[in-house]
Amino acid sequence: MEKPFPVYYKHRIPGGSLGRRLVTHYQISIKIGDVLVRVDEIRENEKQIFGWIAEGQSIHEITEKGGYF
Repeated sequence: MEKPFPVYYKHRIPGGSLGRRLVTHYQISIKIGDVLVRVDEIRENEKQIFGWIAEGQSIHEITEKGGYF
């Protein structure tokens, strides 16, 4: 998102905010409102879809199996 003013930052990773945050958990499913984000399931689904693409399967074949674009 481009803005007509400069944006400056010092840290590019969450570790740069030491003292301003508290890590309580990591690599777990998270809940945002009423939506449960199933990170592992999504990741595995993406790997499967990329595999089908690498095999040369068509968009129709992939979407029939439950893949998406």
